[in-house]
Amino acid sequence: MAPDLVGQRLVGLLLDKLAQPWAVDVVATACEAVGKHLLITLDAGDERRVLRVHLGMKGSWHRYRPGEAWLRSPMGARVELRTARWYFVCFGPKEVELVRRNAPRPDVVGHLGPDLLGATFELAEVLRRARAISQRDAAVGDLLLTQTVACGIGNVYKSEVLFLERIHPWTPVHALSDDDLGRLYGRARTLMQQNLADGGARITTHRPPLGVRPRADDRYWVYRRAAKPCRVCATAVRSRLQGAMARRAYWCPTCQEDLT
Repeated sequence: MAPDLVGQRLVGLLLDKLAQPWAVDVVATACEAVGKHLLITLDAGDERRVLRVHLGMKGSWHRYRPGEAWLRSPMGARVELRTARWYFVCFGPKEVELVRRNAPRPDVVGHLGPDLLGATFELAEVLRRARAISQRDAAVGDLLLTQTVACGIGNVYKSEVLFLERIHPWTPVHALSDDDLGRLYGRARTLMQQNLADGGARITTHRPPLGVRPRADDRYWVYRRAAKPCRVCATAVRSRLQGAMARRAYWCPTCQEDLT
């Protein structure tokens, strides 16, 4: 969004169908992803406001020319950010918030851990946060989804990274070394960067050999492959809900032996 938005003056902003009169003629000065949050800075000269959007599982941004037909019903739009050349429309986000403050980044994301897609990644800070979590017996599958430790990993990457590093999702964090955790977060960063370089439209962690035409279920190692044979050892992949958020974990019981 940034190339078509940053530096442009708005001609309108609607939040939940309500027009924001103050937003006319303000300039969008930044558009930044921080973990799962998108922060758009709007500068009115004497005041800066930040629009924060968290897409959640089902949210999406669309871009349209003025007058172009939308692919989804306008009833589902929660944000309409308009410039003279483009309309940016957000459908079905989990959270939308407008923060009034003269700071480049609102406090609402200040608690997040280092961003796995940031220009730099502070592994030492991630390890410090991981070791500081209050639940000594917390499972590593839950840790990877804890955005205050490192932000950006979702449920797909959780299962795929654990499989690739041969670690069972219910392994207690205290049973893993710093090297183990470093490999997990390093693998996640690499996979996420690869998907971003590919365009970011679909998460892909498993790629068939060159010359082999991929099938619809070829994108993952274990995610959403419950009861199907492991791609490494042919053992049936297992799955069950994990943690307080009841997010589903997928693993191979042979490749990821439960050592607890």
